[in-house]
Amino acid sequence: MTTLTTLENIYGTYKQVKFWIIVIAIAAGSGVTFPLLWIDITSATTPGQTLLSALLIIIATFGLCLLPFASWQHISRKRFFAWLNNQRLNLEKGATHPDGYTITYDTQLLRYQCVFSAIFATVSFASRPYVLQQRSAGAAQASFTIFSLLFGWWFLGPEGAAETIKAIVGNMRSSQNFTLRQLLSKQGNA
Repeated sequence: MTTLTTLENIYGTYKQVKFWIIVIAIAAGSGVTFPLLWIDITSATTPGQTLLSALLIIIATFGLCLLPFASWQHISRKRFFAWLNNQRLNLEKGATHPDGYTITYDTQLLRYQCVFSAIFATVSFASRPYVLQQRSAGAAQASFTIFSLLFGWWFLGPEGAAETIKAIVGNMRSSQNFTLRQLLSKQGNA
C-alpha cells in the first residue's frame, strides 16, 4: 500500500466520521429544540413570532428527519454497489436490476447532492446512483434540489451557501453523471 493510498483511506475515514458526527449532532439538536419551539409557537402573541416559530419548527422537523434520510441513502448506496459487485460478470452484456432496468458498463448513471444546514453545522451528501433515463432519477433530482434549496442556507458562515449553490447547480445540470467504465478507469489510474 502506497503512502498516497494510505492518506486517501485516512482522509476518507475522517470525512465519513465527520459526516456522521455532524448528522447526529443536527438530529440531536433538533430533538432538543423541537419541544422548546413548540412551546414558543403556542405562546406566541404576534404574527411575526408565530411565523418565526413555525419556520424554526419546520427546520427542526427536517433536522430530526436528517439522520434516517442519511442512513437510508447510505444503505441504498451500499446495496447498489453490492449488487453491482455481484453482477460484475454480467455487466458487459447487461444485468437486470431488481427495479427492472438494465445496467451495463456504459449505462449513464448520475447522483445528486443534498445540503442541510443548521446554524452552526452544515452537511452535504450524495445520493445513491440513479440510471439517467429512469423516472426515479427525475424525482430524486427534484427532491434533492428542493431540499437543498430550502434547508441548505441556514449556516452562519459562507460554507452553507457555497455548498448549497454548488449542489443546486450540479443537480439542475445533472453534472455528476458517469458510467461504470469511467468509474473503474479512474480507480485503475489512482
